[in-house]
Amino acid sequence: MGLNTDWRIEIHRGIDNEQASGLSNLIHSLSPPNRQRRSLAPEYYLWKLSQNPSGRGVVALAVNSKKKIVASTTGTYKTVWSNQQQRKACEFGDSYTDPNYQKQGIMTILVQKATEAVLQDGVDIIYTTPNNQSVKGYEARCSFKTKSNFPLFFWGLPISPIFLLSNKYPLFRVFSMFDKLYQKVLHLVGLLYKEVEIKPLYFDEAYDRLNKKMADIYPFLISRGASYLKFRYGINPDFASYGLIESRDDIGELEAALIYKKCSQDGMKVLFVADMFGVKRGALSNVWAQAIKIGRDQGFHLVAYWGAKNWKMAKIFAPLLPIPVSIKHLLFYTSKSGMKIISEKNDILFSIGDTDNV
Repeated sequence: MGLNTDWRIEIHRGIDNEQASGLSNLIHSLSPPNRQRRSLAPEYYLWKLSQNPSGRGVVALAVNSKKKIVASTTGTYKTVWSNQQQRKACEFGDSYTDPNYQKQGIMTILVQKATEAVLQDGVDIIYTTPNNQSVKGYEARCSFKTKSNFPLFFWGLPISPIFLLSNKYPLFRVFSMFDKLYQKVLHLVGLLYKEVEIKPLYFDEAYDRLNKKMADIYPFLISRGASYLKFRYGINPDFASYGLIESRDDIGELEAALIYKKCSQDGMKVLFVADMFGVKRGALSNVWAQAIKIGRDQGFHLVAYWGAKNWKMAKIFAPLLPIPVSIKHLLFYTSKSGMKIISEKNDILFSIGDTDNV
C-alpha cells in the first residue's frame, strides 16, 4: 500500500474552535480507551493554547485536502526560572500522527517548523518529554538532547497490591484479604507523620514567596507562582479532578504543597501526584504521607508520582517508598540556554505537572 501524501503543513499562533475539535478528534482516536489522565475535549486545547497568560501557543499541524488534521505538535509557553532569572520557555507536546500518514517524516517537519516559530518569538528554552520510541528522532533530526543526568520515573505506591496483581493474574484474587491488612500497615506508618491540610484549589501570595525560595535553590524550574498555578490547575477544564494538600508553619507560611489528580487507568483508580514542591524535607514528607492517606481512605488502588529518581526524593518518600516502574526522558533544544540546563550538574525541579501529560 502506497503512502498517503495528501497533506500540507500549517503553523498557527493559538487555536480556533474548528482546529481544537480536529486536534481533539485526532488525539482521542489514538489514545488508549482505558486510560484517563486528562481531558481530550476541544475546550482543553483552547484553554491551553489560546487562553494561556504566558502567550498563545504554537500549533503545528499536518492537514489533508479535506481539512482533516492528520498530525500535530503543539508548543505551550511557560514561565520558568533559570539561574535565578525569570525567563519564558516552551513545552512541546500533543505529538500524534494518523497511522495512515506515518513513515513520511511528517513529525520531524512539524517539530522543526514549531521550533522555528518558537525561536522567532524570542524563546530559546524548549523542552519535551516524548515517548521512548521518539527520543532518537528528536535527537537525530530535531536538534534536541536528553538531560541524561536527570532521568524521570513513573513511581507507584500500591494501596491495593493484590487487586493490582489480580488485574493481570486472576489467581491472586483469592488473596484479596491481604489488601486490608496491608492498608492497616499503611495507616500505622502514616501515624508517624504530622497531619497536614487538604485545601481548596486556591493559591495565595505565599506561593510566590515559596517560588522565590525554590528559584534560589534550583538552577531550573517551571514557575510555581500563584498566578501560574491558578491557570494550570484552578481554571483547567479538569479542575474538578484536582486537589491540594498544604503544609504551613505556625504563622501560616507555606512550607510544601502537593497537587493531586483523581484518574483511572487500566481498571485502576489512580491518585496521581501532579506536583509536589517545597524547601523543607519534613514538610514534603508530610504532604506525601497525606496523599497516601487520601488514597487509602477514598478507595484508590495506586498512588502515582512522576518525577526524579535521586537520594533527595528517596529521603522524602521514606518509609512510604513507591516503586520506580518506568523511565521517561526530559529533552531540551540545543540552544545556548538549553545546553546550559542540559549540562547543569545540580538537581533541577521538574514533575508531570510541568507537562501536558496530566
